[in-house]
Amino acid sequence: MSQTKQSPYLANRRQFLRMLSLAAGAAAVSACAPQAAAPTQPAEVPAGSTKNEPTKITFMSWGGVERFQKWIDAYKGTFPELASWLTVEAASGGGGDGDMFSLFRTAMAAGGEGIPDIFESNANNIPEFSTRGLMISLDNYFATTKEQLIPAAKKVASYNGHMYGVPMQVKTKVWWYRKDMFDKAGIKPADVKTLDDLINAGKALRGAYPEASLFNLAPKSSGGWLAMLLSYYEDLKFAEGKDAWNVTKDERFAQMCEVVKTIYKSEITSPVGDWSSDWSPALTDSKIASVIGPSGASWMAEFLPQFDTVHSGEWGAALWPEFSRYGSEAGGSVWAITKYSKNPDAAFEYLKNFHLTPEGSLTLYKLVGFLPMIESAKETVREEAKKKVKPSGTTEEQWAMAPVNYFGPEYIDTLFEAQDAVRIFQYDMAFNNEINILGQYCNEYVEDKMSLSDALKSAENEMKIQIVDPYNLG
Repeated sequence: MSQTKQSPYLANRRQFLRMLSLAAGAAAVSACAPQAAAPTQPAEVPAGSTKNEPTKITFMSWGGVERFQKWIDAYKGTFPELASWLTVEAASGGGGDGDMFSLFRTAMAAGGEGIPDIFESNANNIPEFSTRGLMISLDNYFATTKEQLIPAAKKVASYNGHMYGVPMQVKTKVWWYRKDMFDKAGIKPADVKTLDDLINAGKALRGAYPEASLFNLAPKSSGGWLAMLLSYYEDLKFAEGKDAWNVTKDERFAQMCEVVKTIYKSEITSPVGDWSSDWSPALTDSKIASVIGPSGASWMAEFLPQFDTVHSGEWGAALWPEFSRYGSEAGGSVWAITKYSKNPDAAFEYLKNFHLTPEGSLTLYKLVGFLPMIESAKETVREEAKKKVKPSGTTEEQWAMAPVNYFGPEYIDTLFEAQDAVRIFQYDMAFNNEINILGQYCNEYVEDKMSLSDALKSAENEMKIQIVDPYNLG
């Protein structure tokens, strides 16, 4: 069986999540969390359950259970009637998704003991765990609700023509930038369309701020950028099957490695790594003027206010440059129901109410800044974002860090627009290993230690040895 390697980028991000546990870390966003809401429409009772039959379901994610207590509290406040009989508990799968999925592989081999009713998954993990049978198909549950989803949410939750999760968020590409620094340098994000435009913008920024860089890109970090760049192509695959690899055959792999090398050689970037201990000081000290690349995604709205607590109101959101605007960061995240769940109907009932209703969508936006996954809630959330009403109990400091203030109310329009550019890469069961191997050899090419042809050949050969068949890991 192929063992998935952990990329330096993901390792740093997971270490950050471990340190933060995401409990107090999202104070700026959770400051807008709703208080116990007035009762909404009564929730439907799933088949086989009644309000006289108390039911408990457990969901699992990573980063510590503390971060989900506010979710559970918000669920009780928004849906008190449902919560009167359907209890929800959180369980931790470890510090990162890799920890949780390792736990699942071991537990499945032992008969499924300890596996929860529901777990969080990114789209790039759906191929493995739907194929292994851990995720059940939700096609029947979505028979009457699928058409309510926004198009991007359908893409994120689907694999091989089936729905395998209730979409939680679409991880769109977003370019976060310092409005004041871009203005002084004469940079308009909308005018940055090509790779040359991006490099020229970096030079203009350096001209206005000699000690600053347009964005950061740590040494040997090709893999994270490649994952974002390759997501532009929703028809691209690493392999067609066993012994049918595309890395050396499809010129787009070579082209994206060339893009990464061009960026490295342009000298417009800072060597500071995403999620490193140096990242926050560099952002706070105005040494980095924007966030793009592997952290240039919609979910960064939750974290950027934590990294730069000084420049609230001076950060903005823009679409990625046109040369790589389309795509996504790992597609997005879903809640999957496991085959070991004793209450799949109740599990879906909880997920449907929290994620697929206007009331639940508004609660989640207030709670963690997630955009709605259903069409009917988009305008409600858009209007809520532009109200700029400070919730009771929120301090002025917390309110200043809420996304609507930190980025300005117009940021929500950019995030909605970015959803229209979502594409999902053709993930297979071994994607994480594949992108790490490709990134390692792309690093060799970037550092002029290998030719591009040799780097791609070496990457493909290692995939053949390590992975063998990315559609059947055994």
